[in-house]
Amino acid sequence: MARLLNRPKLLDIVNKNLTTYFYYTETNGDLVTVDSKRQDQFMNLKVTNFYLPYRYMAIRTGNPMFKYMVDTIENLPEFTTDILSNSLAFFMENEELQKQIKTDGKVANDFEKYFAISSLARIRNGKISATLFGGNDKPIMIVSGRSSNPNFLMYRKGDAILQYMRLSTSFFRMGYFSSDGIVKEGNRYILKETKEADYYQPLAEEYRKADGNYKLSESQDGRFWNKMEFDSRTKSNVKKQVTVIEITENKGALSLDFKVDGPPNVEVTIEMCFKEGSNITGATLVKKNNYFLKSGTGEISEGTDTDTILFGPGKCEHLNIENLDSEEYTYHHGSLRTIGEHVYITGYTPFRHTMTIS
Repeated sequence: MARLLNRPKLLDIVNKNLTTYFYYTETNGDLVTVDSKRQDQFMNLKVTNFYLPYRYMAIRTGNPMFKYMVDTIENLPEFTTDILSNSLAFFMENEELQKQIKTDGKVANDFEKYFAISSLARIRNGKISATLFGGNDKPIMIVSGRSSNPNFLMYRKGDAILQYMRLSTSFFRMGYFSSDGIVKEGNRYILKETKEADYYQPLAEEYRKADGNYKLSESQDGRFWNKMEFDSRTKSNVKKQVTVIEITENKGALSLDFKVDGPPNVEVTIEMCFKEGSNITGATLVKKNNYFLKSGTGEISEGTDTDTILFGPGKCEHLNIENLDSEEYTYHHGSLRTIGEHVYITGYTPFRHTMTIS
C-alpha cells in the first residue's frame, strides 16, 4: 500500500513491526506468540512469513537489523520450500526487491527487551533465550480478541526447549496462574495474581419456588452454569489466594522464587512442558510424558545436541495433576494441555519454593 499509493509514511508502521519481530524471533525461526490476542497465541509460527517485508525494508533503509533478519531467514530450512518457491511473482512485480542490500554495521544479538504495554520480556544471551509473560486480559475469557495464555515463562538453550512453565492450584479449581502484568526492578521481574472465590448461601425465602424450577444461570465467576438462581443468592466467606513469582536473570540463567499464600493445604502444581521427545534425566516417570521432579536437579537435552537445560531443585508433596485448567475448560470438555514432556513440582499452601533454570 505504501508503494502503490505513494504513501511512504505507512512504512513507519512496518518499520516498528519488523523491529519488534527481531526481538520476538528465536534462533530457529520460531516466533513468540504468547502475547497475541487472537488464535495464534497457541500456534507455532515462523519468521519466514516476513521475508519479503524484511528484504524490502533492508534495501530501502539500509538498517543492519533488517539485513540480519534477511540473512537469518535465507539460512532457515523452510526458506527454500515455503518462501523461495512462492516469491517469484513478487520479485517480478516489484523490481526493488531484486536490488542488493547495502548496509554496514553490526547487530547485537544478545539483548534484554521489556515490552511494558504487553507485559512481555525477551532475553537472549548466546544460545540461551527466555520469554517472560504476564499480560493477560482480565477477566480471562475463552474467546478470540483477548490475551489469555497461561504460559508465564519459556526458555531455550540450543535445541533444548522448555515450551512453557505454568502454575496451577486447587483453589476453587480456578485454574492456572495469570499474572496481573509484570513489574521490572533491575534484573528482577515480579509477577503477581490475586484470586478471590466465595460460597453461595441458600436462597432467601422470597426467592424460593415450590417446584424447584429455578433459572438456569452462569455462576458469577463464570466457571459453570446451573439452575441455582445465582443472581438471587447472597455470597459469603470470601477467600483470597495471592501468588507471587519473582524471576531474576543473570547471564541467561534464571532464578525463580515462588510464594503462594491463602487458605492452607491447597494443592500447588508447577508444570514444565519440554519439547516432545526430549531426553529427561533426574525426574521420575509416572506415566507416558508425565514426570515428577521429586528432589535434586533435572536435565533435558534434544537429540545429539550437547546443549542441556538444568532445572531444580525439585519438590513433590502430592501427585495430583488433574484439573489444572479450571472448571471453565473441563466442564466444556476442553483442555490447555499440549503435546510434550511434562515435568511437575508440587506442594501445598503456604507454598514456598526457589529453583533455577540454566
